[in-house]
Amino acid sequence: MGITTLPKLKVLWVPGANLEGKLPKNWGGCENLEIVNLAQNQFDGDLFGVFNGCKKPRHLDLSSNWLTGELDENLQVMHRDVKPSNILLDNNCNAYPSEFGLSRLLGSSETHATTGVAGTFGYGAPEYAMTCRVSEKADVYSYGIVLLELISDKKAFDPSFSSHANSFNIVSWACMLLRQVQAKDVFNTRLWETGPRDDLVELMHLAITCTVDSLTNRPTMSRVVRRLKRIQPSSIR
Repeated sequence: MGITTLPKLKVLWVPGANLEGKLPKNWGGCENLEIVNLAQNQFDGDLFGVFNGCKKPRHLDLSSNWLTGELDENLQVMHRDVKPSNILLDNNCNAYPSEFGLSRLLGSSETHATTGVAGTFGYGAPEYAMTCRVSEKADVYSYGIVLLELISDKKAFDPSFSSHANSFNIVSWACMLLRQVQAKDVFNTRLWETGPRDDLVELMHLAITCTVDSLTNRPTMSRVVRRLKRIQPSSIR
């Protein structure tokens, strides 16, 4: 009997267990599965079709594996309030999103959803604020803001931006410095002096790409993760 045929299984929690291989495609036998954490293992293969047949897990973490492709649409989750205070770190500095009170599951045929504007000012995607239409890429925009904050040690609407226009934010500031060929001024001084600079600049470009207004040009989160893995120094891969 395989693990995918256990109808009473509710929790599958084996992060960091050094497991390897390909994830099963059909989980139809796990009709009560609610929580899945297979993070920090060595699973590989394509995400498409994984967890077919089972209901949408309430919690799903497949991070830090070698999986490629996109999850099925019926497993797409929109957090809607990605910001630093909603990202928790464990003792090994692994990050976990928290506060899913505003999250919404997309239906199996949906790529966007219409909802009331929620979240935190400064982190919401422009299309969300203007039209109340939200998608997975709205969370990508918020992630880009968090990434810019992380590398610059500035807030989304930092007091140091007060000399600029009222709508000036961390994205406008980073883009301005990039146009002026002053990319190093985006970074926290200590980070710039000690970090691999080519990787840091690539990280900044990725953050800005996450915050473009065009949904078509904004990457999916899985693409962001693949770029992050390429940027990551080989010494810690």
